[in-house]
Amino acid sequence: MCYLSKYLVFLIRRGFLLKHQRQLLNPALSLCEYSPLSIPQDRMMCKHVDVVDHTCKVSNYNDYLFNYNPIIWILTNTLVEILGISKLEIKKILNKNPQLKKRSRANILNNYYNLIEAGIQIDTIKNNVWLLAYENNKLLDKLNCIKVLNMDNNQLIPWLHLTQVELANYVYYTQQDTDSYMFNRMEYLSHKLECSIKQLCEITVLNSFLMKISLSSVDKKLNILFEYNVNNTDILKNVWVLRYSENHIRHICELYKDTGRLNIKTIRCPLKIISRAIQKNQVELSLMQHYGNISEYLQNKLKINEEKLNTIITKVPDILRMNIAKLDQLINILQANKITSEEILWNAQILSFNVENIRKRIQILKKEGLIPNIIILSQSEHMFNRYIEMNARRQEILQEYGNIKNYLIKKLDVDEELIEKIITKYPSILRINIIKLSGVIDILRQNGFTGDEIIRSHSILYFKPETIYKRIEMLKESGITPRIILLISIKKI
Repeated sequence: MCYLSKYLVFLIRRGFLLKHQRQLLNPALSLCEYSPLSIPQDRMMCKHVDVVDHTCKVSNYNDYLFNYNPIIWILTNTLVEILGISKLEIKKILNKNPQLKKRSRANILNNYYNLIEAGIQIDTIKNNVWLLAYENNKLLDKLNCIKVLNMDNNQLIPWLHLTQVELANYVYYTQQDTDSYMFNRMEYLSHKLECSIKQLCEITVLNSFLMKISLSSVDKKLNILFEYNVNNTDILKNVWVLRYSENHIRHICELYKDTGRLNIKTIRCPLKIISRAIQKNQVELSLMQHYGNISEYLQNKLKINEEKLNTIITKVPDILRMNIAKLDQLINILQANKITSEEILWNAQILSFNVENIRKRIQILKKEGLIPNIIILSQSEHMFNRYIEMNARRQEILQEYGNIKNYLIKKLDVDEELIEKIITKYPSILRINIIKLSGVIDILRQNGFTGDEIIRSHSILYFKPETIYKRIEMLKESGITPRIILLISIKKI
């Protein structure tokens, strides 16, 4: 009896599965009997219908898959149909807008025809394909929201990046506070700032405060800026200036009035910085009152002709954009320390250095008992510090031995007469960097070379310690006894 019951259950289940298998094998029947998708769907397109005719019935399972499942090749073909571009371009679009890959053909077409009906041009859609990636009717809701403005929707595309709530607020503010004006907020500002509504929309997306400030206040602030010759381009790049009060804007503009040059960015700076900037501008005006441009000033200051000046400009092209007050100060410091115009000409990069850094370096050099040298002054911070350290070590060595000659006598343990003879014949030995000299002698003495051998083969003293060390090691690895003649003549490593 137990076995019979189990067998009956098995047959019942098998019959149920077979019934559903038949339904799956005939999906059209299943959909027609049970699915509401058999009802005509407006604005949806099946694979056998032309683009212009976007109403069809989903009459079978294949049509359902074709229209309602996000399948890449179907999506690609759909975009090719409606946008009229190549599949290669579609691939780039999908990489740039991955959300599109999650949308079905029906979804894409629904968004496309909503845009067309809203007056959006096909070129605008091509340039903003992300619009087709909206789910369900979200795009339609936004298009209906901006519809009340009766404006060219192609210009309002940047606003479609906003959320529905934000967009509703933008539309509300656009229509408010326009009683005294013939246009709405966006049209008026576009006219006032001489820019397109699209550009203004892009700006307002990033600067929502522009929608909330009263139009009369914005108008007054713009009039103040125009009064002080601030152009529209600068205002559009720095719309944050409209956050400040009318009195603040006018006050800063008045401070800059005498300099003849107002930088709109200074409006947000503390008064201390503004005062310093004004002072610099006044110095610059004072310096330039006798010259037509910075080129004439430099020719006169450095006492050079136009050809030599062009040489400087080639090396440091930014020199023509430098603050003339800073240049004047820097050149004065260099000339006060007996650095000639010719030296400045050949080391023109020093003109781009900070004035305080150069002044500080000169003080350090003088403290170390060194004469300011333009080559040292124009070194990087690391190289300058290294030079100072090496000089300090040099001074330590010389304090002990007095001079290079005495150092060589004691370090090499040779007769003074021999040293005198070598130095007389090769005086350049006295100009070798004593730190390098000390390193070379130490390495050679550690490897068994006598002072007499070293001084008689004096050219070895001109080598770098690192080079000598490497050559000795190479000879040892090759089983060759190091000799000075080999160290000098061996191929450079």
